[in-house]
Amino acid sequence: MEFNNKYPIYRQLFEIFLSDILSGNLKPGDKFMSIREASIKYNLNPNTVVNAFRELELQKIAVTKRGVGTFVTEDLDILKKLTTIHSESVLDEFLSKMYSLGFSNEDIIAQIKERGK
Repeated sequence: MEFNNKYPIYRQLFEIFLSDILSGNLKPGDKFMSIREASIKYNLNPNTVVNAFRELELQKIAVTKRGVGTFVTEDLDILKKLTTIHSESVLDEFLSKMYSLGFSNEDIIAQIKERGK
């Protein structure tokens, strides 16, 4: 896996874990891979993995049980809010790109309807 040098690697790993949750690959209560497993899989320093897990905990997306592991939160309200925030971000980025290409709202809606058939 190649990481972008433009922003912190731990943050990119956080985004990978977040994507696993949002896509359903990790479900509420599921255990994340261990720090050691993640550092080997992504060829990263274990401290970088710790920082990614810490970010997940700070945002209440994950819970760490000492000696057991780190788990996806079972708080469905947090996960629903996370999905909403992420979808809004994706939509904002999409609309921004479409507007920069000169599309109007009507053009965008027509394209979406056409693709949805």
